[in-house]
Amino acid sequence: MPKSVGIITSTSGAAVRDILATLARRFPLALIFIYPSEVQGATAPQQLINALRLANAEKRCDVLILARGGGSIEDLWAFNDEQLARQIAISSIPVISGVGHETDFTIADFVADYRAETPTAAAAAATPDSIELFNLIRLIVVRLHTAITVHMQHQNLKLKHLADKVASPQLMIASYWQTLDYLERQLRFNLSHQLNIKKHQLQLCFNQLHAKNPQTQLSHTQNTLKQIITELISQIKIRLNTLKHQLNCNLSTLHAVSPLATLDRGYAIAMSKSKVLLTTQQVHVGDTIEIRLANGTLACDVIHIKD
Repeated sequence: MPKSVGIITSTSGAAVRDILATLARRFPLALIFIYPSEVQGATAPQQLINALRLANAEKRCDVLILARGGGSIEDLWAFNDEQLARQIAISSIPVISGVGHETDFTIADFVADYRAETPTAAAAAATPDSIELFNLIRLIVVRLHTAITVHMQHQNLKLKHLADKVASPQLMIASYWQTLDYLERQLRFNLSHQLNIKKHQLQLCFNQLHAKNPQTQLSHTQNTLKQIITELISQIKIRLNTLKHQLNCNLSTLHAVSPLATLDRGYAIAMSKSKVLLTTQQVHVGDTIEIRLANGTLACDVIHIKD
């Protein structure tokens, strides 16, 4: 029943989400400490070693989960590192390995205190089931009540037997009446006091379980998601307005440099056979050319050429 659980894995992978979800469902009372590290690549072994050393130095965790999701043998190769295996072996905190899938095996699995098939199985192995604990508490309360009742019945039976053996029951009872009354009050007080303590402890457990209840956390997450969606819509509208403004500016600039805008200022384009005329050498006297204006086109005959 760990008070705190340490997780050594990548914070961007699916493994950490599966582990956190399993811990929240099974044993929400445990504190969670995440020691981030790369889980593949050339630098991954040293980062995993550093995370193990940090967890052992801080001594905040009762158990450590070393995990990553599935992949090829090359993706899991960081967990075959010799120095990492030695660091796991000398860890003063128990280490549970949950690397890859059920069929994946690495050196880290053989030196860990316990090898789980998957990251989710590692989280399940590290913690008890809170529902089973709750049922156990209920069973203990029932057994306590039953034991008190049986004890009282047994004591009453003994008292009856002793009273029957007394020559004068009335005198015996009279002589011990005050003592019996005092003991009865003390017994009732002690029983009531103990029951109140157990009820208070049970209420604390209920409050802690409610605070970590997935429905409560889901409601909080939904509210956060609504805020994010509202903010996203607002940012999209702002971005659209910015792009519209940029488009209008670009259209204005394009219009300013357009040949059509030049025609609006009184210029014309001379064309012959769908080709733009740039020099007088492209036409001869008697040719028909087109003169494009800002509004319409003229068909003109060449009667004279000036160079």
